[in-house]
Amino acid sequence: MSSLGKQKLISICLFGRNDNYMPDFLYRMETTINFVAQSVKRLGRLDDIEVIVLDWGSTTPLSQALSLSQEATSICRFILVRAEEHGKIPVCSALNIAIQRSRGDYIAMCGADALIPTTSFQAIFNVIAGNSSIKSPEKKYFNCGRHVLPHEVVESQPDIDAWQRFLRLNSWKLPKQSAYGGFLYGNAGFLLMHRDVLFEAKGLSESLNYGWGWNDIDLTLRLLHKYQWYDLGHEGFILYDMEHSPTEGTRVKEVKEKPPHFIAASVTENGQWGLVDYEIVEQCSAYRANSGSQVEAVSSKRCSVEPEDMSRVADFLVTYQKHVAWCSASLQEQRAMVYLSAYARVSCQIPKLLDFNSIHGLSVFFFASLFPWGEIYSATNWKRIDDKSGPHEFSKILGSNYIGHQGYLSVLSGVTQKSLDDYWYSLKDDVTTFDLIVIRDQPTDSLDVTALIERLSKSAMMIVFPQNDHDRVAVNSAITSASSSELSVHQDESGFMVVTKGIAFSNTSDMDFSSSAPLQVEPSELDQYLAVVEFCERVKKLKSEKRILWGLGSVGRIVFDLIPTPVAIVDNGLYAKGETSYKGVPLISTSQIGEYEIDSILISAVNHYEAIYQEAKHYSSKIERVFF
Repeated sequence: MSSLGKQKLISICLFGRNDNYMPDFLYRMETTINFVAQSVKRLGRLDDIEVIVLDWGSTTPLSQALSLSQEATSICRFILVRAEEHGKIPVCSALNIAIQRSRGDYIAMCGADALIPTTSFQAIFNVIAGNSSIKSPEKKYFNCGRHVLPHEVVESQPDIDAWQRFLRLNSWKLPKQSAYGGFLYGNAGFLLMHRDVLFEAKGLSESLNYGWGWNDIDLTLRLLHKYQWYDLGHEGFILYDMEHSPTEGTRVKEVKEKPPHFIAASVTENGQWGLVDYEIVEQCSAYRANSGSQVEAVSSKRCSVEPEDMSRVADFLVTYQKHVAWCSASLQEQRAMVYLSAYARVSCQIPKLLDFNSIHGLSVFFFASLFPWGEIYSATNWKRIDDKSGPHEFSKILGSNYIGHQGYLSVLSGVTQKSLDDYWYSLKDDVTTFDLIVIRDQPTDSLDVTALIERLSKSAMMIVFPQNDHDRVAVNSAITSASSSELSVHQDESGFMVVTKGIAFSNTSDMDFSSSAPLQVEPSELDQYLAVVEFCERVKKLKSEKRILWGLGSVGRIVFDLIPTPVAIVDNGLYAKGETSYKGVPLISTSQIGEYEIDSILISAVNHYEAIYQEAKHYSSKIERVFF
């Protein structure tokens, strides 16, 4: 044992510096350490774990800058290297210093922005204790890939409890980056091995100190000379890695440089390792009550309606009308969405929406496009269930590429006060308040509006589409009887009511959709357009692109722009007028079809279809057309 002190079962080695890397490094590291401590505490095994943080040259040491829990403070050791604060960190040397001073029988390395749940530590303890199918764990090299935590969520800087809740609701759908071949393609989420194995390898190769990547691949290649690798995922280990948004900070460009790539001939790489010509000081972190790393709440800001909000609504409606068309986009709906957009511009949260009768409005779909990881709770009276309506189609549309919702969805079928009371009871462990509530097509005397207002979070908004004056009176009465003094109500000129708590809107009278909103599409026109899109998507999936397009009218020109370029176009009318090509594709007559080697004919002509179909059969056995 090369470091004095009480021996541990596992040492987790991290490194970093107190600068603006990414630029939320402090939040990421303290969250990582606090999460580890909470996970291990639940198993009652804090004495078996240590976290070693190698601090490379911070002016204000990480031990003083991080807000750690009492449990995290008890397991964390800081090693400060006196070095220049600015410039590159020698990654491999930094980790090697931490490894040399570790006290664990097993040594782990991971990023300083990873969440390791309790079940993962239990899996490691089982493997080390021999309570798994893996024999002789002290002679193995363990690793694991990582599940990606979306940067939209990371940027809102959830605390530990909020992260636990997010994982509880959403971990099943997070994308995974696998450690294929034992990290031969990178994605090093977690490395673990007995200290004897890592010390035989003499740690990470210090010739790869500067740059991004290859050091984990190099270590894998060296260890595979003597030791078999296993992915701990088989034993139930999971690691969640915090995704980065477009890179920021002073060190990013330097870090992203690639180091030289070479193949080592044996397990051992370094000579003397883990020792540098700098003064090294070990420090402890004093527990300080966490003042909260949450980003400033929306309640401290005013929500001002801006032109960009109307543009955002207009852009959404273009996509919506092309691909969804669940219900019409009335002027009232458009104005309500502007309020949602203004809220989104100042919100740093992953908000929770309670939406009544979602099938009759656009708020839930627009919310999903604004907050891909937002939580949706829909209470809806389904009037019909078929292939175009119902909760199954509702969830399908929300998760489509056009809307892009990826967060938690819960649907209550049937809205009565009794069903809502039961619903609240089922959610009580996870949901007590909502950030956004939308009530439509629901008489207020069928709901306890006061109770709904009490469920608004500290910075929240409720939009009510009253059916009559009685509903307006009921909402105002509920506000008067509510316990909060931070409520205000605004009557939009189009008829709906906006109740806010802790926030205030301005410039709402400046909404002008005359230039930004898309033209309304008649249902019949929309059906025709959707038919073309659906047909072209089906055509694109065909393996062969040797096809002839028959007909270059209005529909044919749309089809031409959406499908792979055909070998020729049949249009007898244009051919008779002397036209020979369209966008570089030959225009031909029916008699010339035989000159082309084709696999299919697409008929886009609307008139005289039967006659065209009978003639086309002479040239190809595969005939398709656009159905409206």
